[in-house]
Amino acid sequence: MPVYDLLAEINNISSEFLWQCNAEYRFSFISPNVKKLWGKEVCELLGKSFKEVFDEVTYERIKREFFALEKNEVQEICFEFSVAVDGAKHWLEITAKLTNDPQNSQNKIMGVGRDISLKKEMESTSQNTKQQSAIAAKVASMMEMSRGVAHEINNPLTILTGNLFKLRMLLEKP
Repeated sequence: MPVYDLLAEINNISSEFLWQCNAEYRFSFISPNVKKLWGKEVCELLGKSFKEVFDEVTYERIKREFFALEKNEVQEICFEFSVAVDGAKHWLEITAKLTNDPQNSQNKIMGVGRDISLKKEMESTSQNTKQQSAIAAKVASMMEMSRGVAHEINNPLTILTGNLFKLRMLLEKP
């Protein structure tokens, strides 16, 4: 079995997609798993530049990340972005490294994309739980404080009520 076929077979059972781009940030390879994870066909991406594929904000972020990679400021980059697949929002994480092609001495960027939607959902749920816990703690604190205030108000009222009762008794005596 040729190496390419073996890699394709391994990739088909994987929940990730492999990709490669050239020095102009154009996709030169992308594995078929991109369809189920990103909702795009391979032919929709091959030869396309990142600017043609990503929205402006994501593209600018990727450009900054890749610039740092090319300047050897970092060895690897990792970024996340959201996509709509069949009307549902999915989160993808892209990890990439710079490689040098010895045949033509051009740099290539190779990477892996993976669906992190479940991770994002769990993070969101965790964040909501933390917020609810913080609110519950604040409510409990307010209740404790209101009990203390009520107690402070009740003590003088009890004394006043008692003294008024005694005063009434004295005034009612013949």
